[in-house]
Amino acid sequence: MKKKLVYVLFACLAMVNMALGQQKESRLALNPEVPVAGQSLELTYNPKGGPLEGRSDLVGIVYMYNFYHWEMGDVQLKQEGDLWKGTFEMPENCAFIAFKFQSTFTLQPDSTDNNNDNGFMFIPKNSAGDYLPGRYLAWGVFRMPSLGSETGNYFSGNYKEISNEAAMMWTDQETKHYPQYGRHFFGTMKSVLKKMYGDNSRPGIAHLLKVMESQPDLTENEYEEISSTYRIELKNKVKADSIDQVILKLFPHGGLARFNRSFELNRLSEEEYFVAAD
Repeated sequence: MKKKLVYVLFACLAMVNMALGQQKESRLALNPEVPVAGQSLELTYNPKGGPLEGRSDLVGIVYMYNFYHWEMGDVQLKQEGDLWKGTFEMPENCAFIAFKFQSTFTLQPDSTDNNNDNGFMFIPKNSAGDYLPGRYLAWGVFRMPSLGSETGNYFSGNYKEISNEAAMMWTDQETKHYPQYGRHFFGTMKSVLKKMYGDNSRPGIAHLLKVMESQPDLTENEYEEISSTYRIELKNKVKADSIDQVILKLFPHGGLARFNRSFELNRLSEEEYFVAAD
């Protein structure tokens, strides 16, 4: 127990040290040093000593976690002597932000700088000085690309991602601090459990499902996530089919209804198809 506590404290200190300042010799400087959600952020990038030294037409790629959704953007940089500067408007709900710099605005640049796979990563605050929901989860998930969390190709092929235990620890921290938003990261919690426990994750996933199903005013997408989890992870076709019937009843013109209708249309003749489609 003592060993686990020491590990958690060490991991939290690592997050603070990396997120709230980076190292003093970092090639990226921010103003303000801690990004403020909803406000302008000034970037100063010095490529000297890095993979982009001597390159032209540099651009900054932005990775954001905005209230439990990954989004990407870009920063246009202007050269001023040896430095490159730009301004980025922080989203109001941004809990995590990371920057990567590259030589051209393309999906496959010939050279990039992500601080040698250590990342230019920061944890913003809001205007009141408080952190935002999603910060713990993003800090863990971003550094485990194998979870498939839509974080793009931030790290190189040689990057060594964090351990399963670390990913679980950050997920637990998010659940502890922001339990009221658990429905928004149900899929991520499920992925972490599967990553860590494999087939033995079913009891944990079943517990998550019970909590998820108890939430009020579930959306169609949330019902579909529940159905998919019963069908794929828990191998419970009967329960999944019953959830699908609930979806069709609550959302008669929703995505599942349209999907089912598309199969019916495909069985019609060409003339009947266009009439039915209209």
